[in-house]
Amino acid sequence: MIDKIYTCPMHAEVQSDKPGTCPKCGMALREIKEKKENIKNMERKKISHKQHEIHLMKKTGDMTFWEKFKMSMTIEQVSKIQAIVLDKTGTLTEGKPKITDIVGLSPVIPTKRKRVEGSSSSGFGERNSSALRRSLIAQNDILRLIAAAEAKSSHPLSKAVLEEAKKRKIKIPTNVQRFKNLAGHGVEAVVNVKHVLVGTMKLMRDRKVDISPIQKEIDKLLSEGKTIMILSIDGKVGGVAAAQDPIKPTAKKAIDAMRKLGLEVAMITGDNQKTADSIAKKIGIKRVFAEVLPEDKAKYVKKLQD
Repeated sequence: MIDKIYTCPMHAEVQSDKPGTCPKCGMALREIKEKKENIKNMERKKISHKQHEIHLMKKTGDMTFWEKFKMSMTIEQVSKIQAIVLDKTGTLTEGKPKITDIVGLSPVIPTKRKRVEGSSSSGFGERNSSALRRSLIAQNDILRLIAAAEAKSSHPLSKAVLEEAKKRKIKIPTNVQRFKNLAGHGVEAVVNVKHVLVGTMKLMRDRKVDISPIQKEIDKLLSEGKTIMILSIDGKVGGVAAAQDPIKPTAKKAIDAMRKLGLEVAMITGDNQKTADSIAKKIGIKRVFAEVLPEDKAKYVKKLQD
């Protein structure tokens, strides 16, 4: 029997008849008061937990973010609002990141090079091809370990990693033990007897992992607005994978419209500060709360209210 409805404080369209976490931002779902007739209607239709979520999403799935915002607010309510905080993932972005880069400790060998006089072009081609194959193998090894560690996580980044591994036809190790989801930081596991950490720069600093060998590559990826997943193997940095979550086409238009109403618009995210700043700049947001843990997001909103 359904007697309670839960929703995400940051994503009102996410609703469930059971407590849990938001699939978009990781925040804990909160109980809301639902009309009795709606609850009875859910029971009558015998909508399961997953089916109910899909049913609710379809109602607003074809709407733009701005249309959803206007639908959920009355004129009286809007007149009292001075600032609005938007979660990055799933609100301003599509919430469907894709792997864009995989960087190991060895540089990628260029595919073209001038022939040295007197040398064999075919010989160079064979050596160059071999080097490129080794580079691809190194990338796949990095992705294989990240995918194994992320396999039990429901985070959008984990799904992106698994999709890329499937695309490359990589066999993911199943000998995974002592898995831990480090909320807001990454994951930890033992994969084929190797201690594997996958996550943020902060996680690596906290675990005393030296990332200086790939710091230059990390900085470049962050400046491009990408989200990074650093790989540590037995306490040593092994590489980094980067993903990019497309900005919604309607995001900038919605933000411009809110600012015309006199609203201060801020963005909140668990992502790195550089990545967050890059995305915020593209859509016209000046105030950014970055590297915020899922359980702390509500606190930042409360600070603005006080």
